[in-house]
Amino acid sequence: MAQDLAAMGQQVEELKATIAQLKASQAQMARDLAKAAEAKAAETRTAEPSPRPRVSALTPPPVRPATPPPAPRRPKPTTPYSQSYSPAPMAAAPVGPPPPVQAAAPLPPQQTIADDGEPVVRPPMPLR
Repeated sequence: MAQDLAAMGQQVEELKATIAQLKASQAQMARDLAKAAEAKAAETRTAEPSPRPRVSALTPPPVRPATPPPAPRRPKPTTPYSQSYSPAPMAAAPVGPPPPVQAAAPLPPQQTIADDGEPVVRPPMPLR
């Protein structure tokens, strides 16, 4: 029984040492992950160009070359309406009585109520 207690004590010491090693490796992994995340964040910050370049408030605006003022415009010459418009000459009208006007053919009566008693729906008239 003394040997069993000694063996159990040794196993307990080994377990304590193993737990200490696990804690140390866990802390190391946490540090490595933090470094990797920090490096990745720095990489994305440097890889993305800034939307606009930053300019100091004390920087003077760029100098533009002086351009001469535009030449004054001359008004368009005005002409009276009667001179600028001349209607096209009309063809000679035929001599004699006007031709007889033909009466439009009467339209057949349209059905307004269908066979089942409902009103007939018709499409609208076409535009001319």
